[in-house]
This record gives sequence, C-alpha cells and structure tokens, in this order.
Amino acid sequence: MAYEDLGWTAGLPEVYHKVIGFREGNLWGLIDIKNKKVSNARYTTLQPFQEKLLIASLPIKAQAGQVRYGLINNKGETELSFSYPSLMHHQSKLIASVLRI
Repeated sequence: MAYEDLGWTAGLPEVYHKVIGFREGNLWGLIDIKNKKVSNARYTTLQPFQEKLLIASLPIKAQAGQVRYGLINNKGETELSFSYPSLMHHQSKLIASVLRI
C-alpha cells in the first residue's frame, strides 16, 4: 500500500512494538510490519508513549479544529478514553489536562 507519510506526527519514522503510523490526508492510522492496517486513518495526531501505548487525538466533530486525546495500544484498541484536551509525556509519566465546567 502507498501512504502519504509513514512514521509519527512528531518524530522519526521508527517501528514501535511492530507498528508504525501512516498518514492519509490529514489523518493518521496504524499499520503493522507486514503492511496490514491495524487501525484506519482517523487520528489527528499519533505518537509512541510506552509499554505498547500510543498517545492519539481524535477530532471533535461538533467543534471544528478541536481535538481530544487518549491512549491506544499497538492493536488500535482504546486504553484511555478520548476525553482530555491534552496529553503529553514527560519521561515515563503521562500528564493530562481536564475540563472544568
């Protein structure tokens, strides 16, 4: 398969726990080392974190330009819900922001 880009939204195009990101248009998905799609291109950002986990963001359909962050594993399964305005890592820690209403 041919993709517009291989790698991660930030960083080098390295395989991470047998997967790598691919970009179609403005969205990212996961493929495995055998070029099989693990997840469709639906994430606005995608970057490795730790322990087979990746930080990803999904667009909010009702709010153009807004995203929510969560964690997925290398099988494309959600590990932490997409309900955070930001998620970032510092060393082995995950830093999340929350919304106050």
